[in-house]
Amino acid sequence: MHFRNWYWLILLLSLKAQAQDLEPRSYLNIPVDQTFFSAIYIYSTGDVYTSSDLPIDDFQLTTTTWGGQFARTFELDNKLAKFDVLFATACGDGEAIFRGEFRTKKFCGMADSKVKFNYNFYGAPALSPKQFLTKESQAVIGFTVQVTVPNGHYNKDEIFNIGSNRWAIETEIGGSFPIGRFEIDAAISGLFFEDNDEYFGDNVYSQDPVYNFQVHFIYDIGPAHWIGLDLNYFDGGDGFLNGEPFGIKKGNYRGGISYRYSFNANNSLKLILNKGITTRLGNDTDAATISWTYRL
Repeated sequence: MHFRNWYWLILLLSLKAQAQDLEPRSYLNIPVDQTFFSAIYIYSTGDVYTSSDLPIDDFQLTTTTWGGQFARTFELDNKLAKFDVLFATACGDGEAIFRGEFRTKKFCGMADSKVKFNYNFYGAPALSPKQFLTKESQAVIGFTVQVTVPNGHYNKDEIFNIGSNRWAIETEIGGSFPIGRFEIDAAISGLFFEDNDEYFGDNVYSQDPVYNFQVHFIYDIGPAHWIGLDLNYFDGGDGFLNGEPFGIKKGNYRGGISYRYSFNANNSLKLILNKGITTRLGNDTDAATISWTYRL
């Protein structure tokens, strides 16, 4: 099998880190010593725009992801901190016209896990559930460090893998600013990648950092019941194969809506819908996320 004949499939790997999360209310103050379990389903479908010098047309990709998440809040220096672990499996279905020939590819496997630490250093004192009920909302500022662990399915002799075979770390600073029943959330982050030195054999794939800015406009309908408008811009992530440019990216915008409803003190449901607004090079996908969270 000639490497170029499967170039469009390999290109998918360089696009995986391009789609950036739109996650509202990451920097709220909540009680400490709380444990949460979440079940997550993500569906994504749409076009992938490639460079005009590649012989690829009508490139489409659909993915489904099932995940589980564990989170625990705790006190650190009298402030709120949170630890998360996310694990998932994913399946995808891609198709494109390569040099006039229609090609398809399906794949499934375990995805890379993610470990996240969040610390709210301003406006988020460590509170018990009883203290939290009497606390008025105020501005909160914090930072997040998330590590992607390369434990997903990966075989260097396979062209397509769910796992990335490389560590990645994302650092973010953001805040939440309430205005009556409204709230503005904003965050800026950078995602940095280790090289993959077993890319389709012994090739070395490296990637520049991806930078992301997101903002959310939220309206509180009732206690633990809200709706939000979500926007972000991300840029960077140029790829290089053995030092040569491979999968150059352009800055893209995404937008969406989010909704959360709590059935009771222990169970809640969250829905996030988003899509590409302006896509110059990369993924132009529609994505839907549904998550159910149970508090112990």
